[in-house]
Amino acid sequence: MAGTGVDPDVERRLVELEAASDARRRELSDVMQHLPAEVSRRDVLRDSVHDLRINNGPASLVRRAGRTVADLSRSLLNRVRTRSGR
Repeated sequence: MAGTGVDPDVERRLVELEAASDARRRELSDVMQHLPAEVSRRDVLRDSVHDLRINNGPASLVRRAGRTVADLSRSLLNRVRTRSGR
Protein backbone atom coordinates (compact mmCIF):
# COMPACT_ATOMS: atom_id res chain seq x y z
CA MET A 1 0.00 0.00 0.00
CA ALA A 2 2.94 2.26 -0.56
CA GLY A 3 1.97 5.67 -1.76
CA THR A 4 -1.62 5.39 -0.50
CA GLY A 5 -1.00 7.62 2.51
CA VAL A 6 -1.67 4.81 4.99
CA ASP A 7 0.37 4.94 8.17
CA PRO A 8 2.88 2.02 8.15
CA ASP A 9 2.06 1.23 11.79
CA VAL A 10 -1.63 0.94 10.95
CA GLU A 11 -0.86 -1.22 7.94
CA ARG A 12 1.39 -3.49 10.04
CA ARG A 13 -1.29 -3.79 12.73
CA LEU A 14 -3.92 -4.71 10.12
CA VAL A 15 -1.65 -7.45 8.77
CA GLU A 16 -1.15 -8.78 12.33
CA LEU A 17 -4.89 -8.78 13.00
CA GLU A 18 -5.59 -10.56 9.73
CA ALA A 19 -3.00 -13.24 10.57
CA ALA A 20 -4.53 -13.74 14.03
CA SER A 21 -7.99 -13.98 12.48
CA ASP A 22 -6.80 -16.59 10.00
CA ALA A 23 -5.24 -18.61 12.84
CA ARG A 24 -8.52 -18.55 14.81
CA ARG A 25 -10.46 -19.56 11.71
CA ARG A 26 -8.15 -22.58 11.24
CA GLU A 27 -8.51 -23.54 14.93
CA LEU A 28 -12.31 -23.34 14.73
CA SER A 29 -12.32 -25.37 11.55
CA ASP A 30 -10.24 -28.08 13.27
CA VAL A 31 -12.61 -28.11 16.26
CA MET A 32 -15.67 -28.33 14.00
CA GLN A 33 -14.25 -31.36 12.20
CA HIS A 34 -14.02 -33.23 15.51
CA LEU A 35 -17.65 -32.56 16.43
CA PRO A 36 -20.38 -34.97 15.36
CA ALA A 37 -22.33 -33.87 12.31
CA GLU A 38 -25.62 -34.17 14.15
CA VAL A 39 -27.00 -35.52 17.39
CA SER A 40 -30.36 -37.24 17.57
CA ARG A 41 -33.02 -36.05 20.02
CA ARG A 42 -33.03 -39.53 21.49
CA ASP A 43 -29.32 -39.27 22.33
CA VAL A 44 -29.81 -35.84 23.88
CA LEU A 45 -32.71 -37.07 26.03
CA ARG A 46 -30.83 -40.21 27.07
CA ASP A 47 -27.79 -38.17 28.08
CA SER A 48 -29.98 -35.68 29.93
CA VAL A 49 -31.70 -38.40 31.93
CA HIS A 50 -28.33 -39.93 32.73
CA ASP A 51 -27.02 -36.55 33.91
CA LEU A 52 -30.12 -36.06 36.07
CA ARG A 53 -29.58 -39.42 37.75
CA ILE A 54 -25.91 -38.86 38.61
CA ASN A 55 -25.97 -35.11 39.31
CA ASN A 56 -25.98 -33.94 42.94
CA GLY A 57 -28.14 -30.93 42.12
CA PRO A 58 -30.83 -31.98 39.66
CA ALA A 59 -32.59 -28.63 40.02
CA SER A 60 -29.65 -26.80 38.46
CA LEU A 61 -29.60 -29.30 35.61
CA VAL A 62 -33.32 -28.78 34.99
CA ARG A 63 -32.84 -25.00 34.97
CA ARG A 64 -29.98 -25.32 32.49
CA ALA A 65 -32.06 -27.57 30.26
CA GLY A 66 -34.94 -25.10 30.40
CA ARG A 67 -32.68 -22.24 29.40
CA THR A 68 -31.29 -24.31 26.54
CA VAL A 69 -34.78 -25.08 25.24
CA ALA A 70 -35.78 -21.41 25.57
CA ASP A 71 -32.64 -20.31 23.71
CA LEU A 72 -33.31 -22.86 20.97
CA SER A 73 -36.92 -21.68 20.64
CA ARG A 74 -35.80 -18.06 20.48
CA SER A 75 -33.19 -18.93 17.88
CA LEU A 76 -35.72 -20.77 15.71
CA LEU A 77 -38.19 -17.90 16.00
CA ASN A 78 -35.51 -15.41 14.92
CA ARG A 79 -34.58 -17.62 11.98
CA VAL A 80 -38.22 -17.81 10.84
CA ARG A 81 -38.60 -14.06 11.18
CA THR A 82 -35.42 -13.46 9.18
CA ARG A 83 -36.55 -15.75 6.38
CA SER A 84 -40.03 -14.23 6.24
CA GLY A 85 -38.58 -10.72 6.04
CA ARG A 86 -40.20 -9.37 9.21
